Amino acid sequence: MYKTVYLSGPIAGQSFGDATDWRIEVHRMLSPQIDTLSPMRGKDYLDVEATIDPDKTGSGAYDGFPLSTQRGIFTRDYNDVVESDAVLVNLQGSKQVSIGTMFEIAWAWEHRKPIVLIQDDDGVHDHPFVREASSFIVASLDDAVYIFRNFLLTDKSLLSRMIYSHARRVDDIPC
Repeated sequence: MYKTVYLSGPIAGQSFGDATDWRIEVHRMLSPQIDTLSPMRGKDYLDVEATIDPDKTGSGAYDGFPLSTQRGIFTRDYNDVVESDAVLVNLQGSKQVSIGTMFEIAWAWEHRKPIVLIQDDDGVHDHPFVREASSFIVASLDDAVYIFRNFLLTDKSLLSRMIYSHARRVDDIPC
């Protein structure tokens, strides 16, 4: 049975490449043992935009495309988070707060999905809620992939202890 990781991170304000390249790289690094879900799948039509900017339409979405309407984005992203086994949140290099990503963290936490967070020290998302909701905080995509390979594919006792003891950081996990 495959495990699935949802790939969360800012999209608005990014180029198509910035929003997709790291997700493609993580997918390559995790597969074939672990599958990924990207909120950018099926949205190749955004490749023509210099910057993905749903606010320029006035509605907060690209209404001509069902997956990019307000309801389409919210519904599919929520479903993807809930159906995933874990969530990778990549906040590296963020210049503005990503409200969608903050919702995805909250959904994951509420549904007891392990969250691996990558963020810059003192980044725009550095907040106690973000840190406490995160199961692991790491410095790179490589570190995140290492964690997923070593708890989604092997010993489940570590993951169970982490979830059921409400430990949210590596140093909180009882040995």
